[in-house]
Parts: sequence; structure tokens; C-alpha cells
Amino acid sequence: MIKLSLILIAWKLLKPYLETLPLLQIML
Repeated sequence: MIKLSLILIAWKLLKPYLETLPLLQIML
């Protein structure tokens, strides 16, 4: 459960950054 919450937090932090990089978003 702890790992899942950390992944969710990391995703929330990384999502805006990935949205500014369409190329990386396509690769993912």
C-alpha cells in the first residue's frame, strides 16, 4: 500500500512535467 501511494504521488508530480514534453509522453 505504501509503494502504491508513493507511485501515485510521483505520478501526480511527474504528470504536469510530462504534459509539457509531448515527445516523452508519446514514448511512455
